[in-house]
Amino acid sequence: MKKMLVLALGIGLLGLFAGPSTASADSIQYVATSTYSAGTAATTYSAPSTTFSFSFTEPDTLTSLTTTSIPLTFTLGSGPATSLTGTVKFFDTTGGGLFTISALVGITNYQWEFFGPQIFSGSGPYTLSTGIFPVSGPGVSTSALFLGSGFGGNFSGGTVTATVVTSPEPSSLILLALGLSGLLLVALRKRIMSTLPEHTAPACDA
Repeated sequence: MKKMLVLALGIGLLGLFAGPSTASADSIQYVATSTYSAGTAATTYSAPSTTFSFSFTEPDTLTSLTTTSIPLTFTLGSGPATSLTGTVKFFDTTGGGLFTISALVGITNYQWEFFGPQIFSGSGPYTLSTGIFPVSGPGVSTSALFLGSGFGGNFSGGTVTATVVTSPEPSSLILLALGLSGLLLVALRKRIMSTLPEHTAPACDA
């Protein structure tokens, strides 16, 4: 029993202290904000002279600059956040930088073309950059584009903020669970032992 106790304690310490740090998966979270121009069409996802924002997450390393089925969170002005699923395509400097977001809602395809600096390095696989990047156009006076079936407009200004998000991988979570189980076993055994009557030696006859 003593050996089992030591083993459980060892697993507990390994899971608690080694588990979460042995392996982790890094992602990049993006928050993009900009403002539609006064001439932009009014739709479900646009309004003239109104600020909007997107947030989404990508792996920190990509094998392709086009990623599909990305969960997106969209906010228009002071309205509630809306969940979308879309495609994100990153561009190099010659292509205008930053990225394009497209989302098919019903039969309507919405597209936001963010121009600015290139925010990745490498030629495949691609390493995504972190930092705060300005939203601009490929030219001094060219603003980014909002496009759809039969409508459109521009937007400009704002930023794209890219930050690292680290989360434990499944193997780390398993180690952590084993660690907690081991420590729970130790605590449970101590509690059971404390409720048992103390063993006393039989009295000797005179």
